[in-house]
Formats: sequence, C-alpha cells, structure tokens
Amino acid sequence: MVLAAIAIVAMALIMLAESIMRYAFSAPLGWNVSAVERILMPMSVFLALPWLYVTAGHVSAEIIYDRLPARWRMTARVVGHILLLVIAAALAYSGLVTVVDSFDLGDAPPPGSSEVPMPTWIWQLSQPVGTAALFVVALLDTPRAIGEDQALVEDADSEESVLAAEGSDAAGSDPLHEPITTDRDDSSRPRGDR
Repeated sequence: MVLAAIAIVAMALIMLAESIMRYAFSAPLGWNVSAVERILMPMSVFLALPWLYVTAGHVSAEIIYDRLPARWRMTARVVGHILLLVIAAALAYSGLVTVVDSFDLGDAPPPGSSEVPMPTWIWQLSQPVGTAALFVVALLDTPRAIGEDQALVEDADSEESVLAAEGSDAAGSDPLHEPITTDRDDSSRPRGDR
C-alpha cells in the first residue's frame, strides 16, 4: 500500500514537473508519459489490491446484496470469494509469465527512446506481486469470510423461526393480520360516505 501511495504521489510530481518544464522552459521531459503509464500507474493499481481487500475499499453492489435473503447473500459471498481467488491467481500467474519472458529475452526500451531506460521486467513486477499478495490475503481470510456468512444464515434462520412462532400468536391482535370483513354497520357514517 505504501508503494502504491508513493506511485500516486510520484505521478502527480512528474506531471507537475512536466508542465513546468514544457510551459515555463519549453523543454519537456519526454520520458514522463512512459514513467506514468508503464511504471507508476500499474504500481498504484496492483500494489494497492491487498490493502483494498483488507479495508473493503473495493466497489460493491450493496443495493442489491442487502436486499437478498440471508442464504443468497452467503452464496453470493462464497461465489465472489472463489472468483476473487481464481482471478487473482490467474493474474499473478500471467504476470509472472510476462516477467520471466521479458527477463529471458532481455527486453528493454531502445537506447535514446522516450521511455524510461530500464529493463521491462522490473516495472512488470507490480502485477504478479500485487495479485499474488491479494491471493494470499484473500486465502488467509477465507475461514473468516465463510464463517461470517454461515453465522449470518444461522442468525437469519433463528430470527425467521422466532418471527414465525410469534406471528401465529400475534396474528389476532395485530390489525394488519385481522381478516377483512364486508358486513359493516354503515349507520354511524354520514349518508354521503355510504
């Protein structure tokens, strides 16, 4: 998370320096776009993933989730958790393959280009490192997530059984549960309302 925050601050500083150099001195940096889009932006995304998972800072559709019955919420969380683990593992694996291929090929930007002169495997590391860390954090959190969901369902089941038991006793005294009758005495109402 600290590296992701540093990457965001570095992006802002580099873009500020680029603006000053371009408009005040007519001497643009040239390498700033490469540094931001290839190094700092992926770092800010991938290295923040584990922290976002732990703090629940990711996007969620609570408007739908909160309206689901307890069992469906548990199923949705379990399926979501499994999908998270599978996707994080796939991203970590594909990123690792990319890093290894770049390392084996000695991939680097050509000398004199407008890209940051460093081997590409170095800046490609943020994807496998961030997603592998997300996988580990989510995997370690699996017992808590599943147990929390199971407790949610058990609470909902016990609450439903209590409400059902109370509902049968209270149906006669609750005006919402009284049967509707059509034989009313209309003599007490004014004539226009009959």
